[in-house]
Amino acid sequence: MSSEAESLTFIIVGGSIAGLACAYTLQRAGHKVTVLEKNDASYEHRPGAVHSPPNMTRILKAWGLTEWLDEVGVKADAVVFRRTGDTGEKIGVLMYHPQIMEALRADYVFVPYWSLWSVLYDMAVKAGATIRLGVNVVRLNPELPSVVTSVGDELTADFVIGADGRESIIRQFIIDQIPGGVMDRRCGFTMTVPTSLFREDEDLVFLTELPEWNLWLGDGSCIHGFLCMGKQEYSLNIIINSSDQRFGQDWNGRFSASELNLNLSGFDPRIRKVVGLAESVTPVVYYHHDALPSLAHDSGKVLLVGEAVHTLPPNYNQNAALCLEDAVTLGALMSRAKTKDQALSLVSAFEDLRQPRSAQVSHSEYSRYEMVTMPLGTEGQKLRDENFRSHLPRASKGWEDADEEYLREVWEEYIAVFNYDAGEAVEDWWTKWGSLV
Repeated sequence: MSSEAESLTFIIVGGSIAGLACAYTLQRAGHKVTVLEKNDASYEHRPGAVHSPPNMTRILKAWGLTEWLDEVGVKADAVVFRRTGDTGEKIGVLMYHPQIMEALRADYVFVPYWSLWSVLYDMAVKAGATIRLGVNVVRLNPELPSVVTSVGDELTADFVIGADGRESIIRQFIIDQIPGGVMDRRCGFTMTVPTSLFREDEDLVFLTELPEWNLWLGDGSCIHGFLCMGKQEYSLNIIINSSDQRFGQDWNGRFSASELNLNLSGFDPRIRKVVGLAESVTPVVYYHHDALPSLAHDSGKVLLVGEAVHTLPPNYNQNAALCLEDAVTLGALMSRAKTKDQALSLVSAFEDLRQPRSAQVSHSEYSRYEMVTMPLGTEGQKLRDENFRSHLPRASKGWEDADEEYLREVWEEYIAVFNYDAGEAVEDWWTKWGSLV
C-alpha cells in the first residue's frame, strides 16, 4: 500500500486458520486488524492434522514457512486405497510422482493442526494484528459495521469479516435465508497417536515405514490415516454412521474410545489397535449445505471467509487450503485499496473470485467423499473396486514406466484443483478490471 493510501480497520470474528491467515495478509497490506476469538485458550490441544495440498503448500512457502514445513510436515508420496476386512488389502493407489509435484511447484504435505495454528498466530501478531482471546461475539450491525460481545461491548470498524466456522454467527446476520443444511448420517472421529507406540507392535509398524495416505474403504464409511509431526504422530480419521446427539460441528468434544464404543467390526483389526492407543477422540458432525448466494452483506462492509463459506467434509483435502486462498485473495485485493470506497468495490471482486473457486473445489471434494464411502454391495461400489484392482498394476509403476494416457486421465481433475494460484487470480482480475476501481 502506498503512503498516500488510507489505512482501513478490520474486525475478524474467529481466530482459527482462516481468521489468523486473513489477519496476517490484511495487516501486511497496510491495514489495522483486530481478531476476536471466543475461546480463551489457543488451539494447541486440538487433535489431528491438516492436509496441505500443492495449492496450499505454495502459499506457505511464499510466506517463508519452508523450514517449518520441513520440520513438522510429512510429504505424502502416495494415496493407498485398502478394502475393508481382516487384511486391509491394497486394491488401488495414486502415486504422487515427484515429477508431477515438481510441475505443480509444491508437494502434498500433512502438518499438525496445532502447529499450523501456532505459526499463523505468531505471524499475525508479528505483522501487527491485535488478537483477543475469550471474546464472544453475539450480534452484528452490518450497516455501521459493528459487533457486540457477550458482555455488551460494541466494537466498530470499516469492515467485519466472519471467519467463525461452520456455525458462524456472522453468517446468520448477513444472509437473509440460510440454505438449509442436511446432517450427514456419518460422523467424523479424529485422533492422534504417537508413532513410538506403533514401533512396539509388529502389526502396526508398517504405518510408520512409508509416508503414505492410507484409506480403508468400508460399508458406507471409510477410515483414513497418515503420518505427521515429522513422522512422530499418526493422525487417524474415522468416518462412520452415528446418531449420537452429543456431537457438534466444532472441534471441542473430547471422548475416550471406550466411551464412544465405535463399531469398527468390519475394518482391519489393526485399526482397532490404533484406536485403542488414542488418549482421546474428537467427533465432528458434517452438514451438507447449498452454496451461499453471497459472501457479503448488501452494504459491502461484512464478508465471510473460511469454513463459514466452504462447508467441505471435515478433515478432507482442501479445508485449510481454501481458508488460505481466501486470505491471499483478500490481502492482495485490499493491498490495492487506497480509499474505503475502493475497498467496497474490491469486496465484490472477492466474491467474483472466490465463489467459482469454492464451487469447483466443493464439487470435487464431495464427489471423492461419496466415492470412498459407498455402501457395500451397490453397483457403484463394485465398479469402484473393480476399477481400482484392474488399474493397480499401471498405477503402481514408476515414472519411467508410467502409462501416459492413464496418468493424464487420473490427474486431470487433480491438476485443475492443485494448480490454482490465488495470487495469480487476483493479478489477472486486476489487469482486466483494476482501471475501473
